[in-house]
Amino acid sequence: MIQAAAVAGASRIVAIEPVPAKRRLAAELGATDVLDPTVTDDLVRTVKDLTAGRGVDAAFEAAGRVDTTLAVSSGRNFTSAVYGSADVDVDFPLLVRLAEAGRLNLERLVSRRIGLSAADITAAFADTEAVRTVIIP
Repeated sequence: MIQAAAVAGASRIVAIEPVPAKRRLAAELGATDVLDPTVTDDLVRTVKDLTAGRGVDAAFEAAGRVDTTLAVSSGRNFTSAVYGSADVDVDFPLLVRLAEAGRLNLERLVSRRIGLSAADITAAFADTEAVRTVIIP
């Protein structure tokens, strides 16, 4: 989402992430501001302060946790998305072109590659710092 926001021309990209490795990755991939929700008391106020009181034009929740949506839920519409509501016939080729042009760093999103063993899969589920795990049969 951070890279897509940057490609789309967002001038300010605020990432809120509790995991230190993922905060570093967010900054590396284009977040202009990275907040740790475990040490920031009032995230809404902090984001408003970062944006001169304006707030954000769009907010995206990727963890799938109800409590993370509550902070931005006042007067907002929520829409579920599969593949970001992409049209796979149109948008996937665009994503490939952006990656080939160096505008999307897909390789950096792969945290680990694993086999199909039960031990590999169990370890992958336990890894809270992984962004994406790719299974290589």
